[in-house]
Amino acid sequence: KHVSVHLVQTTDANMFAADSHDDTTDIRNEDKVDLIVCNPAWIPGSADSWMDRAVYDSHDFLATFLEQAQHYLKDRETSQVWLILSNMAEILELRPAHELEDLIEASNLQVVQVLETQPRHPRARGQKKKALGEFERIASAREAEITRLYQLRLR
Repeated sequence: KHVSVHLVQTTDANMFAADSHDDTTDIRNEDKVDLIVCNPAWIPGSADSWMDRAVYDSHDFLATFLEQAQHYLKDRETSQVWLILSNMAEILELRPAHELEDLIEASNLQVVQVLETQPRHPRARGQKKKALGEFERIASAREAEITRLYQLRLR
């Protein structure tokens, strides 16, 4: 069976709009796919540089992505959205713990399964305890960080 997959590789909050189409996004308004994979920026806040856009969601990308993704799934029963997201924003109290679930529900999607993993890099496991001042809070949060794969489908 042929499966059509779309990997979201943009930080444009309106990634499915015809006028925002560029070479990093190959889905168009008329396209329907079996699977959409997205690993968005995970901290609500301003992105001051191109590098910051990988971490900071300054244009409500997550909410817009979830709202729009539902319209591009081929089949209600088998098509899915895979959302890869760290819980760092919740740990740092930058996003309420229930907000993601609320966004999923408001977007006519439901959770099929959630897979979890803890980062294994040295900073995440407390192997570097040189954090000082304002970075101490982030270092502590890294130890509690969980990255989740949310498998979503239409309700």
